[in-house]
Amino acid sequence: MLTFELNDPETLDVHGDREGLLRLASILTQLAESKEPDHVHLMTPDWGGTTLSAAPQGFDSTLFKHVKVCIWPAKDK
Repeated sequence: MLTFELNDPETLDVHGDREGLLRLASILTQLAESKEPDHVHLMTPDWGGTTLSAAPQGFDSTLFKHVKVCIWPAKDK
């Protein structure tokens, strides 16, 4: 189980069980090791995906059905 939910206008909650969080960690690691720029799409089954769960976990939160995670080249400091 893995969800991204908007709790209020300024708070994003990430809910996950062990399997969901390990899968997210793997996805982020693969993205970090990919050629920049790149991205991955995390989606619920009703959006054609398998990475996000469709049932909200929080109370009065808004479930994200599609999350796009991007990697960009580091900017010089």
